[in-house]
Amino acid sequence: MHEGVHLFVRDLRLAACVGTSEQEREEPQQLVAQLNLITDTIAACHSDVLADTVDYAALTHHLAQEAGKKQTRLLEALAERLVQACFQFDQRIVAVSLRLEKPQALPQAAAAAGVFVHRENQPPAGVCLSRRRVLEQGDRRKVSKNFLGQEQSRLRRPRERETTTC
Repeated sequence: MHEGVHLFVRDLRLAACVGTSEQEREEPQQLVAQLNLITDTIAACHSDVLADTVDYAALTHHLAQEAGKKQTRLLEALAERLVQACFQFDQRIVAVSLRLEKPQALPQAAAAAGVFVHRENQPPAGVCLSRRRVLEQGDRRKVSKNFLGQEQSRLRRPRERETTTC
């Protein structure tokens, strides 16, 4: 299990033109998503400030827009697009698990069919995400909290090779 803050959104309704036939892609279909995020937002646990975490209301709005952007033949392709949209939305998202269901796929046989995708955000080579983000947060505040919740009273700038490997 990954360290970090786990956020989830259950039964997110999305409208998308998805399907292998042209007829399926003519009108948006209702999809249901289960979204699990692992975030590097431990600071929010101590600060109680929205800016220190991933705003899931804004994220779900962003995903709804992404889902409706263009026609897609396969749920796998749409799921991958949505996962990548999560990573682009907020760099503090470390990993995403997305279960995307199409309730109308097998109307007589099953309640839904779908896909499950899990992806981890890859940091730049040799950089530990937690360390890098603590330093970035320090750039914005005179007094900030490190990833352990301890106050830092001065800005610490990284030296050339101060970043750690994960």
